[in-house]
Amino acid sequence: MSRATLAVRFPDGTIRYGLYNGTADTVVPALVSSSDEAWGWVYEAFKANDDAAYPDPYGPVEDVEVYSAYGGGSWWPGRAARNAVVSPLIFDEITEAEVDGRPSWYGEAFPGEP
Repeated sequence: MSRATLAVRFPDGTIRYGLYNGTADTVVPALVSSSDEAWGWVYEAFKANDDAAYPDPYGPVEDVEVYSAYGGGSWWPGRAARNAVVSPLIFDEITEAEVDGRPSWYGEAFPGEP
């Protein structure tokens, strides 16, 4: 089973974190304030198939940029509330707008990461 960090950048520059399930090529919807938190309780909830990893969106849903470090990294446009990714959740739904690599905003948030 493979997993990777997911980062979501909102229009105001806020970055929220989650997980990408590489085995099924799906986004785990829950978003939290840190990568450590994503790899903590979100990962445990995901493994347990707990509803906490799949929350209903709370608050406004916004246009965002979604980055997954899986498979060398890629990013794409999406929609999310501050607590959950809304779309796309399945890799097959990610359109030709997907870009290989890492967006500059992720590198700025994590200097020194490959």
